[in-house]
Amino acid sequence: MKIVSDGKLTYGGLLFLGTNAAITDHFSDFRVDYLEIPATNYADAEPRYTFRVEEQENLWEYYFVLFQRLRIYANNPLTIGEMGIGHEDTKEIDALREALVNLLIHSDYFSPMKPRIRVFSNRIEFENPGKLPRTVEELIRTDETLPRNPVLAKFFRISKLCESAGYGFDKMLQWKKQTGNEVLFETTIDKTKFTFMLDTTQESRGTIKEKSGMKSGMIDEKSGMKIKTVDKILELISKDNAISITQLSTATNITRSTVQKHIENLKDKGIIRREGADKGGKWVIIEQ
Repeated sequence: MKIVSDGKLTYGGLLFLGTNAAITDHFSDFRVDYLEIPATNYADAEPRYTFRVEEQENLWEYYFVLFQRLRIYANNPLTIGEMGIGHEDTKEIDALREALVNLLIHSDYFSPMKPRIRVFSNRIEFENPGKLPRTVEELIRTDETLPRNPVLAKFFRISKLCESAGYGFDKMLQWKKQTGNEVLFETTIDKTKFTFMLDTTQESRGTIKEKSGMKSGMIDEKSGMKIKTVDKILELISKDNAISITQLSTATNITRSTVQKHIENLKDKGIIRREGADKGGKWVIIEQ
């Protein structure tokens, strides 16, 4: 499980740390295909997709881009302890991160099929080429793991970005405990798919339902966001361009992850942009 052998990167080292040009010399169509689809199926989607992740240099860069996009679909509520110290519950985020790392570790990168993530209006699908070595039931009962790419597995474990043993099914199943929505595991002769069901539907995409504290109201049909909430976020940003996500969450009485989703939609539509770092930077409302 080496990064380098005879002065050259191994396949695992190349996938994890190499440049896109060097990787494609050995893997003809290197990419992780991520699409957000505004429907429950391809046929009903109009447009075909609303967001697609661009090609990245390597798997390390793919991980960070994909994780930042996926985390807007998870709640991480802030609770205040007895000493007045805030603590974020990251179980939903951790479940999606475990699925993402599993996809990257266990994909067959020599297969013509590419690892892909599809975010439909009612579910997130992680699908990678390659069959699990045993049935899902057997793997859930044990902590044994047989990674298809042991070098990649070691990298992610050293980085503390995934479980040190097993496939992380217990962590992924936290999604059901936290949200009440199913997590489905499927494996066939040539592929594996993990599906995380969402609360949202095609009609209410981009909103979080009653469990997150949002009240019913008018919906912007183009963005799927609540008009009053978006207006409030823009008003707060116009008054304080250094306002944080936590402060926006408190002021609008919605979760940080829901605020983040609204922010991402506003940035995608070219309404706002971020200048500078997360800490110390500022928001800019773009003149329309």
